[in-house]
Amino acid sequence: MYDAVQLFAKALDDLDRSRHIDVTPLECDGDSTWVHGNSLVNYMKWVQVNGLTGLIKFDTEGFRRDVTLDIVELTKEGLSRVGRWDPSSGANYSRTYSEVQQGIVESLQNKTLVITSILASPYTMLRETSEQMTGNDRYEGFCVDLIHEISEILGFNYTLKIADDGQHGKFDKNLGRWNGMIGELLDQVRRYHEQFGSSHTA
Repeated sequence: MYDAVQLFAKALDDLDRSRHIDVTPLECDGDSTWVHGNSLVNYMKWVQVNGLTGLIKFDTEGFRRDVTLDIVELTKEGLSRVGRWDPSSGANYSRTYSEVQQGIVESLQNKTLVITSILASPYTMLRETSEQMTGNDRYEGFCVDLIHEISEILGFNYTLKIADDGQHGKFDKNLGRWNGMIGELLDQVRRYHEQFGSSHTA
C-alpha cells in the first residue's frame, strides 16, 4: 500500500510539472471520465520508483516486473521470513509442510480458545440429559465433536460460547456495527487492540 501511494504521488506530481492538471469532480456512477486519467495511467507504467518492496516498474500491460517479495510470518520473536515469491515461479517456502504444521501445533499448545457458535441442529445443540451439566459438557452436535477432536490433535483447550443474540451475524447500517457471532468476534479483536496495541496483532 505504501509503495502504491508513493508511485501514484510521484506520477501525479511529474505529470503536473509537464502540463497543467485540472481536478474535476466526478460522479462514481456517472459516465464522465477524468481527462488526464489515461495519461496518468500510462505514465505510471513508465515511471520507476524505489519503494519498500524494491524497485517498482511495470510492463506495457501494467503488471509489475522484476519483483521478488518476501513471505513473512509473525512469531513471538517478531516477523520471520519463511519464503519468497516472484511472478515466474510463484511462492517458494524455506520450510517444509511438516515444519509449518509443527509450528502451528506449538503455537496452540496449552492455549485456551473461545469458540463461538449458535444453537442449530445438528451442529451445536443443548445436551438432552437429566443431569446437571456445566461448561462445554452442556453442548453436543457435529461442531462440538469436531472442535473436540481438533483440540485433542493440536493440544489446545477451548470454551464453547453461544452468541448472546443467537445470530450468525448481520451488519446494521443504522448502528454501524455487526451483531451475532461476527459482532462478538470483532468486539474481541477491538478489546485485544485496546489491551496490546495493533503491533501485536497476528
